[in-house]
Amino acid sequence: LSDTLGRVVIAPTVIPVGIMTSLIGVPLLVYLLVKGGRFGYRG
Repeated sequence: LSDTLGRVVIAPTVIPVGIMTSLIGVPLLVYLLVKGGRFGYRG
């Protein structure tokens, strides 16, 4: 997914996979940290 987006977002330029992965992964990680979870801290 991130490789495809890196090739399509700016067509003549290829964005490195690591940058696209971080752009997708960081918001997901923040969401998971904020949401908590079944075993999250509830103090």
